[in-house]
Formats: sequence, C-alpha cells, structure tokens
Amino acid sequence: MATTPYTDGQTRGRYTLTGAVSQNAAVNPTADITVMPSIDTPPTTSVTTTAGTPGYLPRSFKVTQNAGSSTQFSRTVYVTWDTYPDTSGMASGTVFTVRGIIGDCPFAKAVATVTVS
Repeated sequence: MATTPYTDGQTRGRYTLTGAVSQNAAVNPTADITVMPSIDTPPTTSVTTTAGTPGYLPRSFKVTQNAGSSTQFSRTVYVTWDTYPDTSGMASGTVFTVRGIIGDCPFAKAVATVTVS
C-alpha cells in the first residue's frame, strides 16, 4: 500500500518501488514509476481558417485533470501538433483533422477539426 503523494498540490511524481521475492530473500526487485494525473476529456476544437493563413491551430487548452480519490483540478496544457498542414493550396470547404501531443500528458491527444474557408 502507498500513501498518495502530493507535489505542488497535485497527485504526481516519480517514485522507486522496492519489493521482495518470497522464495529468495537475496532478490529485491525495484521499479521506477512516474505517476501523472489523467485528463478527464482530451481537448478538442473546431477551427475555420482562410487558405494560406498561418498559425490557425491553438497552442493551449484549459483541461480538467483527475488525480484520483475525487481530486480534480483545472489547468492550462500546451499542445505540440503532430503535423501543421499548409492550407495555401487547399480549396474552400476542405475539412481535415490534426492530432497533437499534450505536454505533461503523453497518453492523451488533442484533436482539431479544421475547415478551410
């Protein structure tokens, strides 16, 4: 059993777990783990942009994170988009989806649906 760690007021951190093997007292396995709060709902957005306009994808989102035991908090997260398609050659009405990695939450993806006008 472990005590819930609180770092900066949130449940997260890096820990080393040490165990024991019942059949061999000389073996003490260890595991390094990182505990990170989950995002309740990964951010999604819809964006309309004019063909050729740069900077059409948002760089940050406000999300709610769940740290377990009914502990939730809101914070701003930053997104690194997997691709940043050039819209200059796209026809009006073109719709595409872009996904991105959320900083500090590598297991969740942000999603943007982009419409070119």
